[in-house]
Amino acid sequence: MALKFFDSQWYLANNPDVAAAVAAGDTTPEQHFEMYGVNEGRSPSALFDADFYLAHNSDVADAVAAGTQTAYGHFVQFGHAEGRAASPYFNVDYYLEQNPDVAEAVESGALSAYEHFQMYGAAEDRSPLAFFDAEQYLAANPDVGLAVEAGATTATEHFQRYGIHEGRNPNMVIVLGAYLAENSDVAAAVDEGATTALEHLLTYGLAEGRNLGNGLDLALFSEDPVFQEAIEAGHTDAALARVGQVAPFLPEFTPPEGFELPSNWEIPQDYVHPDGALLTVPEGWTPDEPVRLPDSFEQPFSLVDTGGVITFAGSAEGDITLINEDGGAAFARGGFIAADTLPLDGSATVTLADGQHLVGSFSDLEQLSVVGAGTVTAQGTEESDDIDLSGATLAGLTIEAMGGDDTIAIADGQTALGGDGADTFVIAATAGTPSVITVGDYDAESGDVIDLRGVAGLNLAAMEVRGAEHDGTQWIWEDYTGDSVGIWFTDSAANVEVTGARSDTMTFLIPDTSLVEGGPVYQTARINISDGGVIRAGDGGEALVGGNGSQALIGGAGSDALIGGAGADFFVLNDVSTSNLGAIDLIADFDVGSDFIVGNSTVAPASVVTGSVDTMDAASLAAVLTAESFAANGAAAISSAGRTYLVLNDGTAGFNATGDAVVDITSAGPDLSALKIIGLPDIDTASIGL
Repeated sequence: MALKFFDSQWYLANNPDVAAAVAAGDTTPEQHFEMYGVNEGRSPSALFDADFYLAHNSDVADAVAAGTQTAYGHFVQFGHAEGRAASPYFNVDYYLEQNPDVAEAVESGALSAYEHFQMYGAAEDRSPLAFFDAEQYLAANPDVGLAVEAGATTATEHFQRYGIHEGRNPNMVIVLGAYLAENSDVAAAVDEGATTALEHLLTYGLAEGRNLGNGLDLALFSEDPVFQEAIEAGHTDAALARVGQVAPFLPEFTPPEGFELPSNWEIPQDYVHPDGALLTVPEGWTPDEPVRLPDSFEQPFSLVDTGGVITFAGSAEGDITLINEDGGAAFARGGFIAADTLPLDGSATVTLADGQHLVGSFSDLEQLSVVGAGTVTAQGTEESDDIDLSGATLAGLTIEAMGGDDTIAIADGQTALGGDGADTFVIAATAGTPSVITVGDYDAESGDVIDLRGVAGLNLAAMEVRGAEHDGTQWIWEDYTGDSVGIWFTDSAANVEVTGARSDTMTFLIPDTSLVEGGPVYQTARINISDGGVIRAGDGGEALVGGNGSQALIGGAGSDALIGGAGADFFVLNDVSTSNLGAIDLIADFDVGSDFIVGNSTVAPASVVTGSVDTMDAASLAAVLTAESFAANGAAAISSAGRTYLVLNDGTAGFNATGDAVVDITSAGPDLSALKIIGLPDIDTASIGL
């Protein structure tokens, strides 16, 4: 019958004399233990130590002294099932606490914790002790890591079978070699084979307050309630775990070579230094999640109130995150949350120093005032947000949209960055008053819009859009070749920069604007100032505005205003749906000397027929533009009520209200002798490019 809790590999590794006898063929590990080892007090595995068992179970010690029982026999028959302490290398309570599934099985009587660990736990890398960490064990013992990768063992199996006897470090902090170097008597006992470094540390060293080396004198834990409670309860593995937990933050600690504190290290609570010293965070270390350090730590980041002026101290340069904690403003920097909070009710003001950058949700930041030389980023959500911080006191504000179709109001000194949706940037400014309002990540294809309806005193005719940018000190636009666009609401004052949009067609919402008395009212403008840009209107009647280069302007289904700007522009009319008698487009700045009309056919200026009508209706036009006077693919200039209209024939002689293009060309002036009409009958208006 197999011996319970017997590990032949462990037995041989820890009993060299037995290993020699087995190698000589004199016995087997099992035979030796049954015939001699059990009576000699030898341990069958790391799970059972006779001396430890008797020291922690006085009733068993009495029975053994009376000769009615052996320590091992009692453990096999009763002790393991009762969950008795049997070894310094296995903590039943810790094992069950860390493994609820095992605790449930033990509670049902299916097996004991010892049985589970021997049969499954070690192979599954379940830790038997509070201070043992498989990941750290492998980091401290690279050769074991290779064996684990090869599938020969697990970290836990190796630690139990070989690591303890070999004096291997159980984690990255506890260095057993340093313990022996500080304690020559222990080193001598280990050399004699009387104990192992770990066994002595757990059995005697912790309770004796020995020096563990690397600056870890256990006198540093003489006032620590967690350590002392574990020692008093006899939970030496918990006491050693506490030392390992606190050590990296002790000012006295000297990290072993190659030691790097993992980002998921648990922050020790309630530590008390005997000299009142504070724990410190290792330089450069950042936890996985922001954490508020207890008072036992020197705070790396904090709020400071100096005479009512609230600032950040410590390692405060860089990003500072605003966290809403139940309606209060907490602040995190580098993974650490400042101990103090501020109310989020509009009453608090924070002063940022140069180089400090506060980041938070827009809904939280609108309840806070931020001044100083630093900067602020207000973040939207993944939903559609309505963000208006245009009147907020937030130094160097950037609003960062996320998902959804957001509406963002921005004022002088503020920046808004578009997100993934169709965003609307609402400009709060006054025409003629200089300002620097920045729109970034503008995406025409996503449907982004710039809303100018709130600009006081805006006159669309006076507005100018140029290639320009603001460098933080001044506007740069002369000889500017960059990608950004500057918007002047008047000639004397620049107001808005749209970064990276020089090649985009920007869409603007504008106050109700009519360029002709009694004419169409425009509420949307599309502007493209790039040389070779193409501007297309939607279906609702819009103002299209070009820049100093050459643009192609293409109307939509409604009555559109086409403003080419400087440069040779192309007004595309080859598709009757873009401008017809039912929805006549207006070319507001046609320059006969440089601009072009693009129709289905080329028409020489001398071939353009003229006429006049009292009203621009189909019957009146048909009476003037007959089949005899209005040739197929020809052109006509018609005067009506003080305005001039260009009519382009669709290929059938005579006026056709559904087929002929009609556009208001009054801006060209009375002399059309240099009018240039070029024919591109096969052009695809939807995909035109210059």
